[in-house]
Amino acid sequence: MNEKRVNNEETMKADIKSLKVLLIADAIAVGVGLVIILCTTLVLKRPDTSQQLAAACNKLRLVSGMIGLIAILSSIMGGLTLLGTTFRYKQFLLEKEAKEKAEALKTEQAVAEAKAKMQELEKEVMGTETPADPPFVKEIKHLSLGAWHQYDILIDARIYGWDAMIDWAEYMVANDLDMISEVTVSAMGQEDRNITEEYRQAGSFRTMETLKEEFNCLSVAGMSKGVGGPLKIVWFNQSRMLRFFTIANDEARMRNYAETMIRRKF
Repeated sequence: MNEKRVNNEETMKADIKSLKVLLIADAIAVGVGLVIILCTTLVLKRPDTSQQLAAACNKLRLVSGMIGLIAILSSIMGGLTLLGTTFRYKQFLLEKEAKEKAEALKTEQAVAEAKAKMQELEKEVMGTETPADPPFVKEIKHLSLGAWHQYDILIDARIYGWDAMIDWAEYMVANDLDMISEVTVSAMGQEDRNITEEYRQAGSFRTMETLKEEFNCLSVAGMSKGVGGPLKIVWFNQSRMLRFFTIANDEARMRNYAETMIRRKF
């Protein structure tokens, strides 16, 4: 069936190409005939034209006129045939596209049904659904700061260090944070140090000279796809604490965001 469809398509393409060539040939024939008629007319108007030459010109005009008439009729028929073939070809393409979409839809439905059956089979074999992984967020504290909200997250895992912070920040920028507006570091008892411009020039946290030295805190601010708005993340060296600053007033949402961030499932 597919081979027959391809053959039909190729045949229609060849027909359209042949008809276009034929129309061009007809147009050339008509043009040549008109030139011959014009030239013979000029010859006949000359007073010194002999009768023999005039007779030859009249015959040539007659032949050229007949050829031109045939070419005009041929071009009309060819044009109509070209229109019909082009219409059928476009109709064929539309039907082909519709069939391909229908086949793709059937394939997607078959895959979805297969996945659903596999899930049902897994439940039957296991006797119950696979238990969810234990949460990493042990505790969350929510402070309202006017339009902004602060969320302090206590992770139920071992403490993380400086290298993990750099790697984590790199992951978040690659997978969730866009339009980075601020990058800061701070040491114990010192004010935040803004290193945003250095980050923009380096394009990566791992290649920044400043970050080759360890600090107590590292923060990155930008637009979060997961939160759906501005977000500032603060990491604390040698701790189990994360801090979020956002305009989202939704503790459950930020808990889920933290779980996704910790599991790196963006």
